[in-house]
Amino acid sequence: MWCCQKNNAIIISIMNKKYIFIVVALVIVILAFFYYSNSPVLDPFLSKQFKEQRMLKRIARYFPNSIGLYSIVPIPGSSVKIETKNMCNKMEDNPILRETGRTGDACMEIFSATYGKVTASTTSTTTSKIVKVNLSKFTKSAEALKFLTTKSTLADTLDNQPIFRTAPFRLGWLPMSGFDMILTEEGELVVSTSTISIKQEGKALGDNEVTQYFISKYPSKK
Repeated sequence: MWCCQKNNAIIISIMNKKYIFIVVALVIVILAFFYYSNSPVLDPFLSKQFKEQRMLKRIARYFPNSIGLYSIVPIPGSSVKIETKNMCNKMEDNPILRETGRTGDACMEIFSATYGKVTASTTSTTTSKIVKVNLSKFTKSAEALKFLTTKSTLADTLDNQPIFRTAPFRLGWLPMSGFDMILTEEGELVVSTSTISIKQEGKALGDNEVTQYFISKYPSKK
């Protein structure tokens, strides 16, 4: 009898160790998945620098390296290709937002990348058609920001989709999903051996491959 009890205890001990090993293995697999997939789940446990690096990798997925004949180009005078920034404004300081009767901050997070296509090149100067893409998420007072967008822009259409204009070279829309607002800016980048300049003089037509890609991927709300 004592022998049987001892054997049963050994078997139970072995089984417990086996289950512990399985649980530990599953935890390692899950953590590895979140780590290599750049999931934000692990961000609270990482350093600020490492967290920012992972965030940039996640954001990069929104921007293909190339679209048709256009490719992502670094920010002029920098090696950075994708830019992130947070913008906040006091609603009581904006005459349009004051109409909502609300106070406090209205904030958005913006992810930006510029695409370029070389149109002319000499030994000393390269000229490119550029399209800057701004993908925005309203992080605070979203309804107020939508109200501001509607009241402060000019309505237009692109391929039968509603868009708006905030400047001749810039057009935008409120997509159905993915982001709260998308803006594209068209211009010309001239890089010489001594200077870098951007010209935004013409009207944004939205017929370039970059704008067409994003408005197809993130259609405007009807």
